[in-house]
Amino acid sequence: MTNYSTTNKRKRKMKKGLHKTIQASFLVASMCFTTIGVNSFDIFADDAVIIKDNSGLYTVSVEENLTDGKLYECPYEKILVSDKVDSIGKYAFAKSLSLKEIELSDKIELVANGLCFGCENLESINLDSVKEIGNYAFSDCKNLKDVKFSKDIKRIGVRAFYNCSSIKSIEVSGNVEEIEDEVFSGCSNLSNIKLNEGIKTIGKGAFFDCDGLTNVKIPDGVLSIENVSFKNCDNLYNVEIPESVNYISASAFAECGKKLVIVAKKDSYAYKYAVNNDIKVSENIVVEAKKDEKIDISDANVSLDSNIYYYDGKRHVPKVTVKMSGYILKQGIDYNLVYTGNKKPGIWKAQVLGKGDYEGSLSKDYKIIVTPVRGFRIKNVKKRSIKIFAKKRNASKNITGYQIAYKDIKNRRFKRINTLNTGKLEYVLGRFKKYKTYQVKVRCFVNTNGRMSYSKWSGIKQVKIKK
Repeated sequence: MTNYSTTNKRKRKMKKGLHKTIQASFLVASMCFTTIGVNSFDIFADDAVIIKDNSGLYTVSVEENLTDGKLYECPYEKILVSDKVDSIGKYAFAKSLSLKEIELSDKIELVANGLCFGCENLESINLDSVKEIGNYAFSDCKNLKDVKFSKDIKRIGVRAFYNCSSIKSIEVSGNVEEIEDEVFSGCSNLSNIKLNEGIKTIGKGAFFDCDGLTNVKIPDGVLSIENVSFKNCDNLYNVEIPESVNYISASAFAECGKKLVIVAKKDSYAYKYAVNNDIKVSENIVVEAKKDEKIDISDANVSLDSNIYYYDGKRHVPKVTVKMSGYILKQGIDYNLVYTGNKKPGIWKAQVLGKGDYEGSLSKDYKIIVTPVRGFRIKNVKKRSIKIFAKKRNASKNITGYQIAYKDIKNRRFKRINTLNTGKLEYVLGRFKKYKTYQVKVRCFVNTNGRMSYSKWSGIKQVKIKK
């Protein structure tokens, strides 16, 4: 995982500076804590009251404002902050490995930087009155499960909940304008997030390594989704992105796995982004198949870039697009292609065979046809004859020959002359009746290993015999 912020230098400062400052003032408290009995209570140490509450947690009641690092690495299991307290310093409770629960007073509106940094056993905290959460405030609180934000929350700082791997659900109010860098990065069990309207930016690595995320709805009003915001979210499925988004980093959804589908309106920035970055895209929510259950690909919509090809002696392989529930499947991942024929004139198939999460098959027909004769001409020549010819562009080494049909304009049916075994159309029909009008049409044919294939008949041309 990419490390964006906290440095070893900061950690060394905490150890050498803040820890030394508080070590002496809490020596007595630590000694008292280690010697109290099961029924002991009301033990005073450095203006703090230590009791064992009804749930069996050794609890300290804080009655005064706390300076930076005041209870750094403290041994208490629960901290009660009274209404007399309106400020708590940076890293005040950091690295307190025994700490399981904190109750803040309603007067605490700011959770300072690193307040509970590294409190690995912290399970719950009340943030109902908090308007701002500083950087690293709950970083590495691996057992923190439930977080409820105030409706008045305005800021959640960088890495505020970094690596809080037990959090399953969060809801962020509309007063927060930015989900800052790596705020929830490493929250591997986070499965449900609700981001209310008002948020403008999803910051760098905001949900990096959140493996539990499956469906995410980006609220209307968000303008940008930054670098690696959802990188390594392996189970991410539907990501709904509104039309308001006008920037998504190329790495925003890096390494998210083959299930990822971006749900966006056609022609929106997000829709084009998905197409350009080879991500599945749909205009509608896609229902995920149950675990170990494959999707029948026979219900997919298959389209070809062309349904008709002209015979030229070469193979023709149409480009295939397969859509399922509105999004585009990937060849080689979701399906394989098999073509029948594809060289000789005839009707052939492009077969789609399910792969990976898909099973079953379906096919789409396409044709290879003989090119019809275009631009041929006729004229009356001497001896009551009709000359039939075409421009050179109709001559082709792939054409075996031509058929010519003609009739008196008064007759209903054409007579046929069958053999012009040449790629060049040039022929003279003779001995017609003078002053009568005749009609002529032409088609060409191809002989491939004894199989005759014909083009459509050309348009009809007519001429009056005068010579």
